[in-house]
Amino acid sequence: MFPDVSLSTLLRHWGKAARAIGRPELTRRDMRRSFARIAIDSGNSESVVAKLGGWTDPRMLHRYNVRSRKDQADGSARMDAYLSDLDRRLTATQNATPEKGGA
Repeated sequence: MFPDVSLSTLLRHWGKAARAIGRPELTRRDMRRSFARIAIDSGNSESVVAKLGGWTDPRMLHRYNVRSRKDQADGSARMDAYLSDLDRRLTATQNATPEKGGA
């Protein structure tokens, strides 16, 4: 990612930056996870996000695109709402269709 910088220099500067913002526990992986979530949430395809993040294997992107329990609960609620609406529309369509062969 930074070809002209040694790993020890990168880690030293990373530590300084994390302490400077009051988050010394932040790791580089935390930033990769944030990048993956933000990039996907902003509408980028997984293939674009993988390329930008340097992931050659889609499984690695999926490891970094970790979602919180709230994200999972929100997704489940959206699916429930969709299925309820679908059921309502199907029922309305069936009730509006006249029976064949009847009077």
